[in-house]
Amino acid sequence: MNNYRPVCRPLVPGGYSGPPLAVFVCQRAYYQGLAPELVSTAPGLGRARLISLPTAGALDPLWLLKALEAGALGVAVITCGEESCRHAGGAVRVRKQLVRFQKLLGELGYDPSCLQWYCLGSGGDPLAWLSGFARGLVQVGKS
Repeated sequence: MNNYRPVCRPLVPGGYSGPPLAVFVCQRAYYQGLAPELVSTAPGLGRARLISLPTAGALDPLWLLKALEAGALGVAVITCGEESCRHAGGAVRVRKQLVRFQKLLGELGYDPSCLQWYCLGSGGDPLAWLSGFARGLVQVGKS
């Protein structure tokens, strides 16, 4: 379950707070106010690396594995809202795909909870959600 710990190396050298995170973001999310400079200055997200995708549906499961192998303790995928997705049913497809990816990660010995998804159309504050995800990873790392 915690086999990923030995391969963790910082994504960003010291001096930054929070666990190393890989955050895959749909480009439309940027247009909805989730700018990289906001993420990097949010509490506990100083070591988050944003990776822009033309659409979250383009996410390849190998990229998730590469992020974990490069030292990410967690991977977040942030999509545009279902109403604003330019692909009919795109957000729903991505959510189903991520459930399959979580299962695959578990089969490979990773903690499936290290992969989480947030839809901008679901309400709430995406930065608060991301900070909560980061705090959860720190707690898992301590256990």
